[in-house]
Amino acid sequence: MKRGLYYLLTIILLSGCSKNDTPSPILPPPITVKDTSSQLWFKTIPLSATQVRLSVICDPNSGLDTAYLQKDGSTIGAYTFTRDIPASSWSAVINYNFSTDSKYDFKVRAKPSGNTALCYTIPGYKHFYTAPFTYQKLVAFNQSPGLQGMDITPSHNYIYFTDDSINTLITKKLSLKDGSVQVIRLPDTLSQLRIRAISDDELILMGFTNSQRGRFMNDTSMLFRYNTVTGKNTFLDYVSDSYGRISRVIGSHLIATKPYYSSAHSTLIDLTDNSTRDLGLIDFRYIDEISYDHLYYYNQLVDPATGSFQTIVPSTDSSAVEYIDNTTNYTIASRFILLHPDSGYFSRLVVYSGGAPIYQGSYAYNRSPYIPRVAHITNNRLLYYQHYGYDVKFNTDGYYLLDLNTRQETLVHCDSDPYAVWDFQLDAHTAISIRANGIYRINMP
Repeated sequence: MKRGLYYLLTIILLSGCSKNDTPSPILPPPITVKDTSSQLWFKTIPLSATQVRLSVICDPNSGLDTAYLQKDGSTIGAYTFTRDIPASSWSAVINYNFSTDSKYDFKVRAKPSGNTALCYTIPGYKHFYTAPFTYQKLVAFNQSPGLQGMDITPSHNYIYFTDDSINTLITKKLSLKDGSVQVIRLPDTLSQLRIRAISDDELILMGFTNSQRGRFMNDTSMLFRYNTVTGKNTFLDYVSDSYGRISRVIGSHLIATKPYYSSAHSTLIDLTDNSTRDLGLIDFRYIDEISYDHLYYYNQLVDPATGSFQTIVPSTDSSAVEYIDNTTNYTIASRFILLHPDSGYFSRLVVYSGGAPIYQGSYAYNRSPYIPRVAHITNNRLLYYQHYGYDVKFNTDGYYLLDLNTRQETLVHCDSDPYAVWDFQLDAHTAISIRANGIYRINMP
């Protein structure tokens, strides 16, 4: 009896201590969601008929929490934001069976600051996705040295490119006929970082001879033509090693800048006999290194036979010539209006015929149009790529068709890649696209 009473008293005492020693839980204050009319800088990328990526610029010290999809004022989906690395933006992939005839709103909820979470509205989204093109990856880059380290041959049968594999440069030759890749063994006296193709088997390269290796200083190098089949190496001229420019080979001619600390003149080299013509002290910065249709010095054509300059657009016109089509004689140009260095730019396309504009597109904010390096204008229709930056309104990256008959442009294929800057349209249904991660063949119906 005493033992039972002892146990009962012990249990009562312990129960009393537990109640008195356990603190009451402190609940966090409730989060207050506050709507704001402030605008967000955003970008939408349609990924499929039922999927879109919403990317939003955000203060890196805060962050975004949830994206809500709304229709007619009702929430129909909630999606989690994740931070983009390394950019100061956050993205959410929104999956929904969109109707192309309906408009949707995005509600963007920020992460709470204290006990308040701001909620922004991005209204009026209409989902449109089209992707009739098919892509075949011909080559994957380990690490590309950039557009200087690659070139397409004048026949458009091959692409030479330099790949960086574990800090080892390897020059390769891609056949656009059968997709085969051949490793090109170059002498160690020749640089692989700047390639110009003369033909299917010959390249223009910079470098030195063994006897002169290390003797040059003050921005001096040697320019050679090198036969990849025979190994024959032919000296062409002394050129600028760092500051100068070297055009692509157009009609068996190219322009190169002589050493900056000597004459700094530029020369026109005739590859039919390796002769040179002095172009004088021109501003080497305006020698075009990425055009394949003509030799350009700023907005002027350089005559391969005489070295004379011909103005293409009026000198008072600020448009920059991008491409001259040899079949239609259209001159395609871009015009940019730069704002404050931190405020972006506006751009538009202008098409000239006979020196007069026949099409002037509307200005768009933070849009980068990329005209193919080799275009194929069919029935007065030009296909080109354009990429948009962040904006406060909806834009869509991709391939657009500009119809010069109706003066209308239409999105024909969704594709968001800021590095889709070098396309070669081989015909009306095929293009080769050189991008940061590889070379693609694009088939277009």
